[in-house]
Amino acid sequence: MAELSRQRDFLETLDELPEEAQNRVVDLVRCLSFRRPGVPGYRLTSLHGILDPAQGREMIQAIDEACETVDPDGW
Repeated sequence: MAELSRQRDFLETLDELPEEAQNRVVDLVRCLSFRRPGVPGYRLTSLHGILDPAQGREMIQAIDEACETVDPDGW
């Protein structure tokens, strides 16, 4: 019974939001519910050494430049 009350409250609150905000909430809920199974660490050992140190540094730099930024217009 408490679950139905929570769902009803969520839907009523969602319905009060502007359409853009509703879409953002739906996107967030979808992200939270998406689950990919992990890979056990022992299966990754075969990848050890496939990059030379220069390639590793290049990859780290690309990740730092592209992934560690904040989009002030994003949510």
